[in-house]
Amino acid sequence: MGAFVIPARKRQAKAELSTKLATLRGELLGSLTKQFDKELNRSLQRIKDATNPYTRFIRSERDKLDDLKVALTDSQYIQEQLRAKIESL
Repeated sequence: MGAFVIPARKRQAKAELSTKLATLRGELLGSLTKQFDKELNRSLQRIKDATNPYTRFIRSERDKLDDLKVALTDSQYIQEQLRAKIESL
C-alpha cells in the first residue's frame, strides 16, 4: 500500500510545484514588464526634456526663415514690377 501512496504524493507535489512556478513566472514577468515600461517612459521623458530647447530653437529659426522667404518673394515681385515699368519708359 505504501508503494502506491508515495508515488501519488510525489506526483501531487510535482503538480503543485509546477503550478506555483507558473504563477511565480507570470508575476515575475508582469513585474519586469511594468518596471521596464516605467524605465522606458522615464528615459523617453529625459530625452524629450534634453531636446526641447533645441527643438524650440529650430522651430524659431524655421519661422524666421519662412518670414524671410515671404519678404524675399515680395521683394522679387516688386523688383519685377519696377523693371517692367522702367522698360516701358
